[in-house]
Amino acid sequence: MRAAGNEVTLAPPADTGRLCAVVVSYFPDDGLPSRVARIAAQAGKVFLVDNATTGPAIGAIEAAAHQANVVLLRNANNRGVAGGLNAGLDAALREGFACAILFDQNSDPDPALASTLLALWRDLAASDRPALLGTNYIDRHRDRPALHCADGEQVAAQTAVIISGTLLSLEAYKAIGPFREEFFMDLVDTDFCHRARNLGYGVYASCEPLMQHAVGHATSRSILGHRIWVSNHPAWRRYLMVRNSLILQAEAGQSGAGWLLRTFAKQLRKSLHVLLYEKDGLAKVRAMWRGFRDGIRRDTRCKPWEPS
Repeated sequence: MRAAGNEVTLAPPADTGRLCAVVVSYFPDDGLPSRVARIAAQAGKVFLVDNATTGPAIGAIEAAAHQANVVLLRNANNRGVAGGLNAGLDAALREGFACAILFDQNSDPDPALASTLLALWRDLAASDRPALLGTNYIDRHRDRPALHCADGEQVAAQTAVIISGTLLSLEAYKAIGPFREEFFMDLVDTDFCHRARNLGYGVYASCEPLMQHAVGHATSRSILGHRIWVSNHPAWRRYLMVRNSLILQAEAGQSGAGWLLRTFAKQLRKSLHVLLYEKDGLAKVRAMWRGFRDGIRRDTRCKPWEPS
């Protein structure tokens, strides 16, 4: 769908010189330098944005930053995925880059990720106005592709894509606005994609898996012949997932007694799974219900990632 007015040029760069990457880090493991090296081999520059890491983990960040074409940007405090992306993309805009591929610190890209996404983007731009082109990936926990496409399909339209491995037009970023920092981490990508689509931009994903990635620390159990997966996110993440989801639903116009009842029932089911199958389930369920309360109120003042 094309947006009316406010036309911008969304063609990809002709070469990787105008393509950069943004990687957000926070207490990374020792594998960060090698992952950043694989990213740097595919882009004109890597903006490595660190969210106030301290202690021994700084060594991995400094080793990654000492590589060619890598620039380290340090945030004075933890601004989350949203703030880290905004800092890196603002730097990319100042330096005149046309597109950026976004990564979190744990994603491991295929060597052909950038070239494949750029080729797909050129085809999309001939008939649409893409803002984001995400990457199908192999889920490390489940050992299978996250996205399932029709046979022969190379790219698929999406409601939203995960941030990591996503090619983003910087002209579109300027039009859509920054990532939502009060969301900090969870549903930051969903919010941004929804805003893009509301402005008439396209959101797509490559059908070919071009990255290895893990969501949380997922584990599964077989219960009466059914496999149940749980993500094992900590309590503060559970809070954000619930709160931010309800805020987005309210902003999309969902309301009324029926919606509230369905949402309440869904929350009960999720609470039961967490309580039964995850460690520290009671603390996580309490956090989820605090998120439910604050989400209904659209209250984003709570910052559970900060030390109390």
